[in-house]
Amino acid sequence: MSENKSFVQRAIDDMKEGASEQHRIDRENYAAIKADSKARFEEAKKPTPDFEEFAQAKDRHSPFYPDACRDCNHSNRTHLGNNV
Repeated sequence: MSENKSFVQRAIDDMKEGASEQHRIDRENYAAIKADSKARFEEAKKPTPDFEEFAQAKDRHSPFYPDACRDCNHSNRTHLGNNV
């Protein structure tokens, strides 16, 4: 009986050790993924030049913002050749 108890105790100790090691690995992986995610988020927050150009297009002659051309002599329906 003593032999079975020591076998069971060794198995339990081995499982505890394995679980402890896996927990440490999981914490390290989580920290790495979190850092990568934060870096990607910060990169995505940066304004892109294409979007900035599009955002400022309303101040110029643009088919996206035909009402911005109040000083032009063409109607909004035929703005820059775009017949609606």
